Amino acid sequence: MERPLIFYAICIFIGNFSALLLLQNNYFIFCILLIFLIISYIELEKQYFFFVLAFIFIGFVSYNMYFTAELGQSVQGRIIENNNGKVIAKVERRKISLEGNNLDNLKLGQLFNAKGYYIKDLDYKNGILGVYKVRKVEKEQDIVTKIYNIKTNCYNKVAEYDKDLASIVMAISLGDKSYLEYEKKNSMNTLGVVHILTVSGFHIALIYKCMEKLLGYKISIVITFMYITVIGYTASTLRAFIMICIFVLSKKVYRNYDGINSLALAFIIVITMNPYYILSPAFNLSFLSVLGIFVMNKKFDETLYFLPKLLRQSIVVTLSASTFTMLYIAFNFGTLNLNGIVGNCLLIPFYTILIIVSNMFLFAIYIPKVNILFLSFLKGLLLCINTFEGFLIKDFNQIYNVGYIASLTILSMYCSYIFYKSGYKNSKYIPAIMLMITIISQYSFYPNIHYIKTKNGTTININYKMKNVILSNKLVKLSKIKEPIDVYRIYDEIDCEESLKLDEKYKIKAINNYGYLDLIISYKNKNIFITEKENYSKDNIDKYNIVELVEDDKYKPKGTIYGKYKIINDDIVKIYY
Repeated sequence: MERPLIFYAICIFIGNFSALLLLQNNYFIFCILLIFLIISYIELEKQYFFFVLAFIFIGFVSYNMYFTAELGQSVQGRIIENNNGKVIAKVERRKISLEGNNLDNLKLGQLFNAKGYYIKDLDYKNGILGVYKVRKVEKEQDIVTKIYNIKTNCYNKVAEYDKDLASIVMAISLGDKSYLEYEKKNSMNTLGVVHILTVSGFHIALIYKCMEKLLGYKISIVITFMYITVIGYTASTLRAFIMICIFVLSKKVYRNYDGINSLALAFIIVITMNPYYILSPAFNLSFLSVLGIFVMNKKFDETLYFLPKLLRQSIVVTLSASTFTMLYIAFNFGTLNLNGIVGNCLLIPFYTILIIVSNMFLFAIYIPKVNILFLSFLKGLLLCINTFEGFLIKDFNQIYNVGYIASLTILSMYCSYIFYKSGYKNSKYIPAIMLMITIISQYSFYPNIHYIKTKNGTTININYKMKNVILSNKLVKLSKIKEPIDVYRIYDEIDCEESLKLDEKYKIKAINNYGYLDLIISYKNKNIFITEKENYSKDNIDKYNIVELVEDDKYKPKGTIYGKYKIINDDIVKIYY
């Protein structure tokens, strides 16, 4: 078998995913595992088949062990997130949410001992086991806590000169985005270069390469490991460090370095340590971007041979990395961001310099005259970047919303192209079939009511047949809505009430109820009353079918749907997802 590590990486992923499906009682898709095993048994040699079984078993067991763990009344952990009242900690290498008093004093990286009780509430996507209700908490000190304190001191020192610069330096050098302004994050997200704000594999590889030229590979490996310890063991940094170690080791044992095999081995190690990563966008995007570079880099380089070398390298790496990540983003987030290609090609060279100089600046921060020199250079560089970003945001703002089926259509077109080039000529019909499915899927036979989380007021999207209508008691900004909505009409700033007809069957009245938006939906002789307000007036609604909307997840990000309902004839059904 050529490159067996790739196959074993797929197997460990299947093992993890099978455990997830089993925990969710999804037995139908779980049967696919059995089909995969039967095919593997028929097609593979027996020694390889046993390896397949072993890796599937490892993935299955590691995922189950992670999510079936129980916590006692006394725990020790470390804070890994404390933002806007949301406190997440790692306890026994598992993530839990903390609730209770005196949590505001627990800063990022703080080691603690807590007493309370644990409520199981699994969040598979974020790897959170549940909520730990804290009754008593005590701070502890260790070397990692001291490192986080040093990071805070670094920010305070740089902030003495320039707060905006300090927030950028902390983000791209030490992986701490908590100081960044929303506008900066949003502009970089629009340009598709927000990954620069997270210390990723790009940063690790860049820092190692610079260190290796100055200090040699041994000291550079140690410094790089210390660096990822300071910023935290994220998926992308672990992946990059493992691949660097494999690259160095291959040279020492006189073996050719195979990037894809190295990536597969890093995948196996990281996913075994943190099995919940299989649903993590950061983890998947990190691996898919590197896979795209290994697979497509040479082809793009040969195609763009006529460009100057530096420009060609920047464009080739960006296009290669985007080959698979754009498909994943379209499928997972429902958006296509074409700004990322332009933004990465033009801005990455500037940010590369900024990363190198920012890290050098942190080493020289307490040397009076030297730090002023670095500071002046960084401020000038940041001014150039901000000016450049301003022009790009003005001229390149192409973010397209795509639905779930549309994402599948894009994926099918990509796969059919690969199959067609491989000789399977009938695959050319796949996009046409998916296009028909897409058109049919956009038609809604019954009204769908979606409540969208916003900063102020209530925003409701009603989808019926081929039309999308938005209702709100505030001014609606479509740029703030992250859901893929092709809007037909907007009724916003509703002061009193607004009436509309979806068709001859369904009539809707939206009523501004002291900051909330109540809906009355009429169908034949039936009336449905939907409200967010707990203490609503019950006058004249005794005969109504009353629905009280409750937000299931208060931590859901702004611009996303938090409540779904479907009206089927004269009944209303809540959609769980």
